[in-house]
Amino acid sequence: MVFVGGAVSGGDERLRLELLVGAALVVLSLFLLGILLFRAPGERAVESTSTQGAIPGGLSSSAGPSPTSDPRNTPASTTTPRAGGNTGSGSAKETIRVEDVVDSARPFQTVGIQGTYRGGVDTFLRVERWEGGKWLAFPLPTKTDQSGRFTAYVEFGQPGRYRLRMLDPNSRLTSKPFVLVIKD
Repeated sequence: MVFVGGAVSGGDERLRLELLVGAALVVLSLFLLGILLFRAPGERAVESTSTQGAIPGGLSSSAGPSPTSDPRNTPASTTTPRAGGNTGSGSAKETIRVEDVVDSARPFQTVGIQGTYRGGVDTFLRVERWEGGKWLAFPLPTKTDQSGRFTAYVEFGQPGRYRLRMLDPNSRLTSKPFVLVIKD
């Protein structure tokens, strides 16, 4: 910066102002991006990877939530075979186990899904929801810790029954589906 008689010259003052405005725009852009990425799942827009044409956070499409079995009759943990139909690989080491599942919640109440997966340290897992005859993934994954534990969070805006499961996208291994009922 060039000082002339104790003041900043006109060209440098303009450059300083432009840099300040540019920095403010970058900060504002990052803030807005953060809001889009981290706002409540129930407020997200429909994405091609969302579940059954639903908003990833659980706002259902016009078809509404899909019917499922009684949550009391659905076991909380299991595995499904890996892609390729290899049913002999269901050892405890490769099990995605969901524990102490909450069976009901209110609209827009955040529900934690806790469990263990021995598929490796720092393994990314996704929550999936059954709708429209297929499993659709929520956009934000969760990650296992050093002991294989994980916690994922979901939030649904519409009352209904939601069939969920956890998925390791790399191995295609899943937990047994479970039901979350959203009550008015």
